[in-house]
Amino acid sequence: MEQGVSVMTSKVSLERFTYNLGILAGLMDETQFDSEMPKAEAFKYWLNLVKRLKDAGFFKQARRISHL
Repeated sequence: MEQGVSVMTSKVSLERFTYNLGILAGLMDETQFDSEMPKAEAFKYWLNLVKRLKDAGFFKQARRISHL
């Protein structure tokens, strides 16, 4: 724990990863999703979704405004 921020990691099975990709693709109205795609394609697909989310500003952090 560092300055009130907690981080936890765990390994996810390929089946769960692909399932989660399908959920994310559905939320983003993606029509190119294939639940039977090979592992390498699943990671490329994920990288493409992350890029689209970054381009849309999804990961931008709120600006901190300080008042004196």
